[in-house]
Order: sequence, then structure tokens, then C-alpha cells
Amino acid sequence: MRVNLRKEQVLMVKEAEKAKFLPHGAIQVLIFFGLFLVSQLATSIFVIIQMLYNGTTEIESTGPFNLFIFGVFSFIFILYVLLIEGRSTKSLGFSKRYAIKDYVIGYLVGIGLFSFIMFILYITNSMNYEGLLGGGTLLLVLFFLGFIIQGMSEEVMLRGYLMNSLGARHNLVIATIINSSIFGVLHLLNPNGSVLSILNIILFGVFASVYALKFSNIWGIGALHSAWNFVQGNVFGLEVSGQQMDASILKFSANGNELLNGGSFGPEGGLITTIVLIIATIIIYNLKLNRAAYITK
Repeated sequence: MRVNLRKEQVLMVKEAEKAKFLPHGAIQVLIFFGLFLVSQLATSIFVIIQMLYNGTTEIESTGPFNLFIFGVFSFIFILYVLLIEGRSTKSLGFSKRYAIKDYVIGYLVGIGLFSFIMFILYITNSMNYEGLLGGGTLLLVLFFLGFIIQGMSEEVMLRGYLMNSLGARHNLVIATIINSSIFGVLHLLNPNGSVLSILNIILFGVFASVYALKFSNIWGIGALHSAWNFVQGNVFGLEVSGQQMDASILKFSANGNELLNGGSFGPEGGLITTIVLIIATIIIYNLKLNRAAYITK
């Protein structure tokens, strides 16, 4: 059967409808930014500790430590959902069934999707291969683990919490548009951004929303998000949403038309990524996935 994206066919949204506290969408958006601000303030404590430990007044923004502290965001948002909204972990997309399978598939899809973008950029001479860096093994492992936390944390905030809360109160189209737009807003201050880069971030949000709704959990999209960022920054050695990582296995650099390759923002700011994300979203939306028994439980 083909699972269409209707509320009654998405387990995590059905679970979110059972919330004890489910405010109007406009209030929910304000709550989101309030929680985000609280999370930022909480993580600033860890950043100050890092600065004192390193004996510097500069904030490290591209190392693995910055990725690990995203766990604080997850903790605060999950705490709010459980204690204030009175929702279950299933309503966040953390159902046990299919968890391992969907996570593994999602990670492989993330690797494949970004690698496909790189393949197109390379054969169109929009990306140069500069050689093998090797990186530091320990640092690469820390980045790998850090991106697992960072990728899933963003999905908890945007898809697990915000999209499902909005979807339960309103409809999935509104929920997708709002959470994806906010995802773009959160990247406005990233270095070397452009109108197209923000559009692509929003498109990734739409793709992530459709992916999560289709699979009725966030295991897969959390893994995909993590893999996408790790492969981009620490395998191909490119900027991740405008930020250069400290270690990578390979080194590629943008070549030629920045409209295609994204220039110093990374491929996420290029037209090739726009096209691939649109096609990928259409494919996922039309994916035949038989989970009727799972959804009706």
C-alpha cells in the first residue's frame, strides 16, 4: 500500500494528539524560540568552560565539542515535551519498532544522497579534488559521534517536537511549512550564506519532514541528517552550512560557478543541491511503505 501523509496515518502525530497541553500554532512557535533561547543560554555555560580550559577568549565553532553540546538542546526540548505537553516519547518519533532498521537505512541514504550531489558536482567540473588528507583518527571519530548527536538533536527540535505538535493541532502541510521555515531562519547567521543557501536549508527541512512523516519516526531522518553533515565536512572536507570542519579524510574545493556548487557556504548553497533535494522529496513522498499495522496500533 502507499501511505499518504495524513494525520491518521502517522503514528507519532497520532500520539502527539494525546498531549495534555497543545497550544495554538502561533503560541507553539513562540514556545519553540523560548526553548531555543534557554538551550542557547544553557550551552553557553559549557562554552565558557571550554574557553577557560583552552585558555582562550575565542569561541570554537567548528570542533567536535560544539557538536556534543547539541545534546543539551535535545534534553531541554524532550523535557518540555514530556513534562509540560504531557506527550510520550513515541510522539517525538522515538518508537521502538523499526528503530535500528530505519536508523541504518537513514544513515546509508544520507551518505548516498550527499555523495550523489558530489558526483554531479565533480563530473560537471564544479568541484576540484585536491587530495587525501587522512585527518586525525581520534578527531574523526569524535566528529562522527558529534554529528550523530547534532543531527538527531536538530530533528528532535524541528520534527519530533515542533512539527508533530503543530501537526496534531492543525495539519501536516502547515506543520511542514512552519518547521522548515524556522529551520532556515536558524541558519540565517551562518557564514557565507545567500538567498539560495537559505532556500536549500528550508528545502532540506521539507525533505526531512516528509521523510519523518513517511516513516512515522525520526530515527531515519536523524541518521540521514547526521550522515549528510559528517560526509560533507569530514569525508569530503567541505564547509557544512558555511562552517569548515577541523578534520577530514579527503579535500575537495569549489570550482567555477558558485550558483552550482555553493561556493564558500558549501554544496548546500548550490543549485545542484536544490534540484537533488526536490527530486529526493518527490521520491520519498511517493515511496510505497507498508506500515498499516504499525500505524494503527
